[in-house]
Amino acid sequence: ADIWFQMGSPKKFHLLELGPGRGTLMADIMRVCGKVDGFGRACHVHLVETSMRLRAEQAKALGSCNLRFHSSIENVPSDAPLIFIANEFFDALPIKQYVFDDGTWFERAVHLCEDLFYLDKIATEIIDLPNSAEQGAIREISSARASVAEQVGRLLVKTGGAGLIVDYGFKGPAFGDTLQAIRRHEYCDVLKYIGDADLTAHVDFTALREGFIKSGANVMSLKNQGEFLRSLGILARVEKLLKIADDKQADQIQKALHRLCSSSEMGVLFKVMGVYYGTGIIPAGFE
Repeated sequence: ADIWFQMGSPKKFHLLELGPGRGTLMADIMRVCGKVDGFGRACHVHLVETSMRLRAEQAKALGSCNLRFHSSIENVPSDAPLIFIANEFFDALPIKQYVFDDGTWFERAVHLCEDLFYLDKIATEIIDLPNSAEQGAIREISSARASVAEQVGRLLVKTGGAGLIVDYGFKGPAFGDTLQAIRRHEYCDVLKYIGDADLTAHVDFTALREGFIKSGANVMSLKNQGEFLRSLGILARVEKLLKIADDKQADQIQKALHRLCSSSEMGVLFKVMGVYYGTGIIPAGFE
């Protein structure tokens, strides 16, 4: 809603979410922003989603919204200003891992032996990585993330507007194996439940930033989630809610605040990046 005001409250704009899950976040956005006069009439919601099952859940969650689905970013229209959000989207895009062994970089690949999958190194083409590193060091690179960032950035440059990326990750470049699998809300071996577990890896926000900059978009300084939410006034909001909460609600609010902002929870591991294009547009929380 803030960005819509900054754009001059256009009578038509596109609100895009990448990887919208069950549609919960977008439903919350429309519920809250729908209270802003004129926002709902101007808003055209677009979801980039490839799963037909999830599309059905998203449509149910969003009800009567002016809603369109897309299988790729290229299909999102560019005839009006754009506001986009990507929450835990980039972590799910594919990566490659490279391991440093005896002075040489090798790619890690999935092998199969007697119906068992395992990871092992293979020879790789020349890659732009440091000539020296600790034995066994791992570097993760995602051309898919950079490509998507550039695609979204080009669309933003064409239309004007802003976007918000929220994900767990780091300010790269860095070494480390962050590939992980989650099944039924628990961590598991990445090769144990093929096709039945969510695979993710931490996002290199420096590489992501480079993708957006390559497109011509403007990128704000990277912030930890806790810092970002405090700059938006989450502490004042909590204080106001606590005044009208009973004991059980107060406990839930305090626990939620801790989970979102604490350095031992999501406050530091999760990062927030703001992207924009157009004179005078500055995403809130980044001033």
